[in-house]
Amino acid sequence: MDQTDLSSALLPDRVLADALGRLAPRDLAVSRSVCKAWRAAVDGSGMLRTELLPCSLAGFLINYNWRSVTEFFARPPKTKALSGEHHDFLAEGDIGSWATVLDHCNGLLLIEDYDEDDGDRRVLEVLNPATRCWDPVPPCPPQEDEMMSAFTDEHLVYDPAVSPHHYQVFSIPSFGKRGKVVDPDIEKMEWPPATYVLHVFSSVTGRWEERSFVREGGAAGSVADMRRGWSSERNAVYRQGELFVHCQTNFVTRLSLSNDKYHVIKPPAAGVTTMYLGKSEKGIYCASFVARCKLRVWILNESCFPMEWVLKYDHDLLGVLTKKKLCSPYRNHDEQQVRGPWTFLDINYSYSKNTDVNPKALVKEEFAWTSDASDDEATECVVDSEDRSFYSGYFDILGFHPYKEIIFLSQTISMGLAYHLNSSTIQDLGNLYPKDYDQELPNERFIQSSFPYTPCWIELI
Repeated sequence: MDQTDLSSALLPDRVLADALGRLAPRDLAVSRSVCKAWRAAVDGSGMLRTELLPCSLAGFLINYNWRSVTEFFARPPKTKALSGEHHDFLAEGDIGSWATVLDHCNGLLLIEDYDEDDGDRRVLEVLNPATRCWDPVPPCPPQEDEMMSAFTDEHLVYDPAVSPHHYQVFSIPSFGKRGKVVDPDIEKMEWPPATYVLHVFSSVTGRWEERSFVREGGAAGSVADMRRGWSSERNAVYRQGELFVHCQTNFVTRLSLSNDKYHVIKPPAAGVTTMYLGKSEKGIYCASFVARCKLRVWILNESCFPMEWVLKYDHDLLGVLTKKKLCSPYRNHDEQQVRGPWTFLDINYSYSKNTDVNPKALVKEEFAWTSDASDDEATECVVDSEDRSFYSGYFDILGFHPYKEIIFLSQTISMGLAYHLNSSTIQDLGNLYPKDYDQELPNERFIQSSFPYTPCWIELI
C-alpha cells in the first residue's frame, strides 16, 4: 500500500467523499487517477459520470491520400452494448455527410467538407459521433496581409470536465512558398511574434474573435525559416487547459488558455524531419523514426525553462518484428490477407460501391483485444546486417494510447501494430489497407494524418 492509499484508509469513507465532492469536475476527474481508494470514492458516490467522459480508446481515424473520406480503424468492444453503436454515424448517409476529419479532441471531431451547391465553398462542422450531435462552424475571417502567403490550420479544444457543452476552434497560421511579390521586411519577421494574435471560434458566442497570447521566451525563427518547413503531418494536443500545436520546422507552441501566455518549444533533436505529437500516460510525447526501424520517443519536461524534450525510449523495432514474424508487410491487399482483432471499416470502398456500411456487422465479437502484452515476448532477437538490408517496409505513427505507454503504428500501410514502450512487445492488430488502393500510383499511397478517437457521451448542445 502506497502513502496515498494509507492516508485514505485512515479517513472514513464519508469524510473522503465529502472532501472530494468539493472539487471542480476536471479536478475530480484527475483525482480518480491518484489511487484506488480515491477512484472508488468518486465512482461509488456518483459524483462524476465517468461513463460519459472520453476515458477509453475506441480506435483511430485515418486520412489516406486520394481518399476523400476519413477511415476508421476500430478496436473491438469490451461488451456487446458497445458493439459499434457509436461508430455508425461515422459511416452513414451520402459522402457529403461524412468527409475529412481535421482534428479530434476528447470525443469531438472537427470536420471539413465542401458545399457543391455553393461553388465548393469550404465548410467546417464539429461532430460528436457518439451522440449524433453536430454544430456548424462559420468561416474564419481571411488573412489580412496577402503578401505573407499564409494559410491556416484549425484545431479543436474541448474539455467535457470543465465545460461539457461548449468548445473552441483555434486557427493557427502557417506559411507556404513565397509568392512572386516578396516583402523583405515580412520575411525577416520573427515567428511566432511577441504578441501572437489568433482567431478563435467560441461555441458560446457563435463567432470568431481575435485573442492575443504573449510569448514567454524566444521565437522559433523567422517567417522565411517557416517557409522551409513544409509538411502536412502536423497536429495539436489539448491537455489540462493548454493547447500544444505542432508547427512548421517541428517546433511546438504551448498556448496556455488560462493566462493567455505561450511558449515556443524547440524540436527534440537535430535532424528530426518528421515527428508525431501526442499525449499519453505521463504527459506530452513526441515520436519519430530514424533509419527506417529505429523508434525514438521523447517526453516533454514542462518544469524547466525553456521547456525541453527528454529522450525516454530509443528502440530498434526490427528485432521484435523478426521474432513475431511480422517483417513481411507486403500482402495481397485486394484479398485483405492481414487478419487481427481490430476492424478496418473501409468507408470509402463502401461508398464507391454503394454498399451499406454497417459497423455492427463488421465488428467481430469473438476477438477480445487487450492492451496488456505478455512479458515473455520481450526477449531480444538479434538481427544481422543482411536481414536488415532486406527489410523494405516502413512505418507511420498512428498515435499514442491516451492512458498507457503504447504507440500505435502502421507498417507499410497494410498492418496495424501496437508497440508497448515499457516492455518492448508488439501486437498485430490487423489490416488497415483500403480496398482498391492499388489503383493509385505507389508513391501516392500513404497516410496523411491520424487521430486517436475517445468517445464522449455528453450531449454537445
